[in-house]
Amino acid sequence: MKNWFVIYHNQNTGISILINTNFNEMGEILEKAVNNLYNVHVN
Repeated sequence: MKNWFVIYHNQNTGISILINTNFNEMGEILEKAVNNLYNVHVN
């Protein structure tokens, strides 16, 4: 089963991710997408 997830940041720019993975992998993909959107770097 495939689902489209769209993440919006505060400028209403969307990123669509085609997901065909299990829940844990989905979480990792979404986390990376959010980090990329906000340029989050943990030192």
